[in-house]
Amino acid sequence: MAGLYAGAGDRPKALDLADRLMARPLLKPEVRRELAGVLSAAGRFKDAIALFDAATLDTADRVRLAELHLAANDFPAAERRLRELLRERPKDLQVRLLLADVLI
Repeated sequence: MAGLYAGAGDRPKALDLADRLMARPLLKPEVRRELAGVLSAAGRFKDAIALFDAATLDTADRVRLAELHLAANDFPAAERRLRELLRERPKDLQVRLLLADVLI
């Protein structure tokens, strides 16, 4: 729902709903992803990162978390997350390219 408000250009309503949702425990993964997207679009990268830090993450979520660190200019955290992924998936081209962006 927050994503719909944001897409419709109602940023205050989207952020209000996002704040209320963040206060709820144990959000479903798809809700966390949507909410993190709304928060990152509003430049609230630390709040978006916090949503992922509190969850069990699949590979796509871990890549998104690294992208959020990169967007927040937290290059050491982005590098650390990407290197962890590369240890598990050394041939993952997306992760390699993202790490190159961080290191350049």
